[in-house]
Amino acid sequence: MAIETFTFCPRVNPEGAFTQRIRSVQFGDGYTQRSGDGINIESQSWPITFVGSTDLIQPIVAFLRRHNGYIAFQWVNPLSELGLYCCPDGFNVTAQGKNASGVQMFQITATLITAYHP
Repeated sequence: MAIETFTFCPRVNPEGAFTQRIRSVQFGDGYTQRSGDGINIESQSWPITFVGSTDLIQPIVAFLRRHNGYIAFQWVNPLSELGLYCCPDGFNVTAQGKNASGVQMFQITATLITAYHP
């Protein structure tokens, strides 16, 4: 199966969290030695939100459901960096009521996490 690309544009101002995995050893004299843990020590987490009608929301829901939380996909994060991500913690869909035109509106929230292999 080819790796798909997540092309949907989230609402503005997503806040990414960058974490590095390190190992450390504390010695008796107060010195701490630190090193990276593995070859992929940095991970990113991007909470994203989408708001729109059924026409906008349904393709996003279908994409996330098709990837089942563990299948990696490509995404260009807000820093314009292309990477592999997945959505392991699921996503939430909230019905927002109808807009002034009488169209049902929805909100999706999800967190995309760095994935290191497809």
